[in-house]
Amino acid sequence: MNAIDRHHLDPITHDRLTGSLGRLVEHAVQVQGREALSCTRRQAAYHEAGHCIAHHTAGDRIREVKVFPSGEQWLGFTRAGQRWDAGPRTDPRADLTHARIYIAGPLAEIAFSGTPALAAGADEIVLAQGLVSLAAVKLGTDAQSLMQTTIAETFCLLSDHRRALDELATLLQRQRKLPGERVTAIFRRHAVGSSAIARRAGSKRAQFG
Repeated sequence: MNAIDRHHLDPITHDRLTGSLGRLVEHAVQVQGREALSCTRRQAAYHEAGHCIAHHTAGDRIREVKVFPSGEQWLGFTRAGQRWDAGPRTDPRADLTHARIYIAGPLAEIAFSGTPALAAGADEIVLAQGLVSLAAVKLGTDAQSLMQTTIAETFCLLSDHRRALDELATLLQRQRKLPGERVTAIFRRHAVGSSAIARRAGSKRAQFG
């Protein structure tokens, strides 16, 4: 089940996001060939490490992160936070927080794994776009600009926690499962000051704007 199917979306929204997913995967295959659909253990490790970073910075308790083989591919799963579904009445700030959580996995893989599979996290990218669009309507702002800001902020989070990201990814290439307590210990060891994050967030928003 992909990220889109895990949410209780109305049929119109589900069909729209599924259609966007198909187009994104098709484009990725055109650009990268069959490699767009592959996922090595290293790619999966960076992907899940990215989700861990976003969950941690959102204040979520991380319970477990793991990677595992499925046929010739590797998949992963990060268990953190609580069940959540966006809707007309959800806080737009929460919508954007969960958009960052979803996009952090694909973005970490693309930016830091060295050999990303461009279609591997396409469902999460599309779902993040949907959440940002929903938040944009509530905030009365432009969805495309808000998506650019969300990408920039997420990239900033990953960059500012790069040492923790790399350590998590390295461990997941050796061990298939890490308990939440160990993940939290890594974050504590590589703690980043909030003032430094804020400064670099402003710089990244300027670059992506």
